[in-house]
Amino acid sequence: MVITRIQKDKLHLFEEIYYKRTSKPLKVTNINDPNLFLYVIHEEEVYGWMSLVKVPKVGYRDAIYYLDELYVYPNAQNKGYGSQLLSFMKERFKGETLRLIVDKENRNALHLYKKHGFEVMSEGYYMERKTYE
Repeated sequence: MVITRIQKDKLHLFEEIYYKRTSKPLKVTNINDPNLFLYVIHEEEVYGWMSLVKVPKVGYRDAIYYLDELYVYPNAQNKGYGSQLLSFMKERFKGETLRLIVDKENRNALHLYKKHGFEVMSEGYYMERKTYE
């Protein structure tokens, strides 16, 4: 299994999966933005992706990385791909604060994020992981 950061030279890996999911062509103008981190997990085919956005330090508040999306194709779910992406993220962004928003009805996602050390910040929607082992 390979996890690849998508930048302009690897955009083709993401275009097809984006179209399959949204039925719209991908329009990315900021793919080389240093605050955008887009990764795909793949081998012979793409199994899923995650995107993170860095919100820079403002005043006394340190920079925060938002997990904007973690998606694994339905036929690839429950095979560990989501955990592999999150494990990769924990290592790549070690020591950083990570946040995400999750639908409190999405029990599978809640279980996965909690398994990877995220904690609920408020009424089941906001989760955060401040430090990594």
